[in-house]
Amino acid sequence: MVLGKEMIIRGFVHSEEDVVLNGEMEGDLNIENYRLTIGPHGRVAANVRAREVYISGALTGDVTTRGIVIEEGALFKGKVEIIADTEVAREVKSGE
Repeated sequence: MVLGKEMIIRGFVHSEEDVVLNGEMEGDLNIENYRLTIGPHGRVAANVRAREVYISGALTGDVTTRGIVIEEGALFKGKVEIIADTEVAREVKSGE
């Protein structure tokens, strides 16, 4: 799913595919088995659960992921919790 730089989303987003954000998003984003890419024009104020997070733009919020890349010049403000694959599987089974 690709969100263009003119798009604005507010609320909860759950996706069963990779997400590329070039616009603005505010709320919660759950794509725990997929990759989130925040493009250079992307502005995200959200709590994020994703398999991988790649930031070229700006992200404000807490991130739970297995891996994160923050490009030079990108902005990140929040906390990051790195979890192992086994933790993700356990959380999904327990309904968290």
